[in-house]
Amino acid sequence: MCAIAAVHPTAQGSGIGNALASNLETLLNSRGQRILIADTSNTIDCARTRACHRNTCYAEEARIRDFRAEGDAKITFWKSPP
Repeated sequence: MCAIAAVHPTAQGSGIGNALASNLETLLNSRGQRILIADTSNTIDCARTRACHRNTCYAEEARIRDFRAEGDAKITFWKSPP
């Protein structure tokens, strides 16, 4: 199953991202999903996104350098639902 969720930059820091993640995790867990994966970038624009993933107990699992462009790594976060 694939799901995409994002929070507009003007709404970041309001708790919407945590609520989206929590609801998505509950849904996926109820459907028997074993692991959750979140991909983002290492750019400064995605710093809050990375912090949100870390704050919601996602672990950085992989980093692929120059994935999107030179100097722009893809960071993959991993979490196993409770």
